[in-house]
Amino acid sequence: MTQGFLDGHAALRKQLEIHKAGVGGLHGASREAARVTMDRAVLFLDEEIRPHASWEEVKFYPLLDSMVGGRAPFTATMRHEHAIIDRWIEDLAVNAGSTAPDVVWFARSADRLFGLIEAHFEEEEAVLLPILERRYETADDFERAVGGEIHAHSH
Repeated sequence: MTQGFLDGHAALRKQLEIHKAGVGGLHGASREAARVTMDRAVLFLDEEIRPHASWEEVKFYPLLDSMVGGRAPFTATMRHEHAIIDRWIEDLAVNAGSTAPDVVWFARSADRLFGLIEAHFEEEEAVLLPILERRYETADDFERAVGGEIHAHSH
């Protein structure tokens, strides 16, 4: 039922692995190669991860919050993780865009961010999706509930 959501995460994970490998090789890279690797990683984070998070906050999380109820939004911690991810992306972008980027700092910080993103995906899949699985019987029902195509935002 939530296969489209899982497929979107799987595609993003494949890209994360590529960027993790690139960032892992920064230490011995030339300045030019390092800049290209850092710019590509920031571009991926900006053009794929940020829109994914935005879609979740507009469509996915409000649906869960309305289902679970309570005094505070059920997805408050997930939204806070998005804010951390966004801030860390910005930090990487500033470093990569500087005249003398700190390649060691970038590699460590990017690796830390990639780990947070992977853990965030796992939280969504292990905690949030089962709630939706109990509520919606078909993928069509779920897509209607979130207002259309599940991952049109990231392709």
